[in-house]
Amino acid sequence: MIGGPPPPVEDPVGIPNDGKAMMVRLAGAATVTPGVFQDMVTIEFGQFVPRPFCSSGPFDYLWIEGSVDFHNTAKVNRRGRYSYRGGYEGLLTATPIDPVTGDPIGPSFTADVRGNQHGFMQNNNARVRAFDKKITHEVGGSQIEFINLRIAERGADRYRGFYKCLDDD
Repeated sequence: MIGGPPPPVEDPVGIPNDGKAMMVRLAGAATVTPGVFQDMVTIEFGQFVPRPFCSSGPFDYLWIEGSVDFHNTAKVNRRGRYSYRGGYEGLLTATPIDPVTGDPIGPSFTADVRGNQHGFMQNNNARVRAFDKKITHEVGGSQIEFINLRIAERGADRYRGFYKCLDDD
């Protein structure tokens, strides 16, 4: 039992320890509840952000507007194998701004953002794969970023990142 104030608790409650690792022993396996579980959400943007790639320096900020749709489907089978597939997609409008005044300092442009991920976990094996793509369509030239990630219990882990800051010249 962990000591501390009775609920509701508004501040963090530490776990008393003597500096040694704590071990938790479970009485048995958790009950598996098979099924398919889905979730979808749309996030509306209207905020200042540092330029995520192809930045000219620490004061290169954008005002981002628009929405990104996120979706996820998770499945659990009767043997406890967990798998999921999800992603996101959106078309945003970005405006370069002065981070001190908030005033626009360049023309607005669109940014196409999308990504997907999938993975599974079962017994002594697990894997996660993710791919992200971001493309902006700016007056001075498009900017592109691709990220590909693979992490697996077995086999080689991989990360590949690519970005290109293009000029119209």
